[in-house]
Amino acid sequence: MDNTITQAKWIFLVIFIATALTVAITFYKYYILQDYLVFQNVTCDPARDSCFIGDGEYTPEYYSVISKKAYLIPECDAWAGECVELTCSPSDGDGCTQEFCEASADVECSEH
Repeated sequence: MDNTITQAKWIFLVIFIATALTVAITFYKYYILQDYLVFQNVTCDPARDSCFIGDGEYTPEYYSVISKKAYLIPECDAWAGECVELTCSPSDGDGCTQEFCEASADVECSEH
């Protein structure tokens, strides 16, 4: 009986350490390193690119989608409207992509 209790304690200890380690690594990766993607719809020129078409207030709204690593985005206060629209620059490397519309049955695109 004592042996079973000891084994249960070790199993519990291993599970606890594994869980704590997972939480610590996740916290470090996402909170400290900010290694996650931020998506933003950005304005798009339908005369130059194939844009997604959204419902604007009075006219269609043309946009493309940028996905960018959070650590590449300068800090700003979004609630105060201080953030500028995201853009991709060559220095961003693989950390930033801009997606334009590709015609399919699910999505309506602008004619380019």
